[in-house]
Amino acid sequence: MEQDGPTIFVVEDEAMVAMDLFDCITDAGYRVLGPVDTLSEALRIGVDGVFDAALLDANLRGQSVDELAALLSRRNIPYAFVTGYNRETLPAPFRHVAIVAKPYTHDRLKEILKILLPEESAQDTSER
Repeated sequence: MEQDGPTIFVVEDEAMVAMDLFDCITDAGYRVLGPVDTLSEALRIGVDGVFDAALLDANLRGQSVDELAALLSRRNIPYAFVTGYNRETLPAPFRHVAIVAKPYTHDRLKEILKILLPEESAQDTSER
């Protein structure tokens, strides 16, 4: 089904988690850009991709996504980390960023999307 809501950029290297994120985000009425599973591809899209917010795994195949988070911050694009790591493991400049802890619930993920995009009106299609 084609979604008309805002676009969420998903950066996640675990296939099952990426598929679940995709399903939850589209059920909430948003569009998905990705999922992308490598840092190089995420950075390429992060430079000039068109999206409204992002969900980032904090670690992609052993590489930190700090550079991507800094890039999104410079572009004023809201983002949250979807990670099994705790806040203290994030670099100091990113410890204020919202975290969706793995394993997460769909309710928590949808809550974070509303926080990232409070003015947007995505339609939750899970009850249809």
